[in-house]
Amino acid sequence: MTTGRWHWSIQLPGGPKVTADYREPITTVMQRVASAWSNGEDAELSDLAAIMKWQADNRQQIQACQEDRCDHVVI
Repeated sequence: MTTGRWHWSIQLPGGPKVTADYREPITTVMQRVASAWSNGEDAELSDLAAIMKWQADNRQQIQACQEDRCDHVVI
């Protein structure tokens, strides 16, 4: 898992890099998966499925975040 100023990213094995604004609820799941992997454990399949579903539903937002074209307003 990598972090940026306003983003969390996770590279799924054999799959896409998923990036989310740190305020998105999916980042909790991303952190849980990253923690399991860093401890040498397998991630919960339901967590991986949730990330993949979120990725499928938010492709444009993910791409905008990865290209620094997002318009997240942080106060």
